[in-house]
Amino acid sequence: DVPLGRHPVDRKKMSTRSRRSKEAITRWRVHERFGMAAMLDVDIVTGRTHQIRVHLSALGYPIVGDSMYGNPKRANNIHDTFVRSKLKAMKRQALHAARIGFVHPVTLQDMVFTSPLPEDMARLADFLRRYVQV
Repeated sequence: DVPLGRHPVDRKKMSTRSRRSKEAITRWRVHERFGMAAMLDVDIVTGRTHQIRVHLSALGYPIVGDSMYGNPKRANNIHDTFVRSKLKAMKRQALHAARIGFVHPVTLQDMVFTSPLPEDMARLADFLRRYVQV
């Protein structure tokens, strides 16, 4: 529960240190641990721009492949070069909406949609599951 707003210097980014912030609530729990990384189940209550990315980065847990809110040098702290190369190979944010729902504005019916984990993220998770000991 950390308010978000525009970054004070970089207008393309959001920040937890904004002077004009709005309420932002993110609930998360660890789904699976992989040593230096984890797969999370995340529920957003408020749905602010970049909310998941900013909240996790502010906690010190940036999303793998997030070039805007992550720290590319962080991967250099991973001593195992094979694991480091696999994490760096993720050329996009390892962020996926497995389930999303809303109330239809006309019918007022609950709409829920699900989607399996994308292949690149599934391959990375399988690699980490096999290779990295927790």
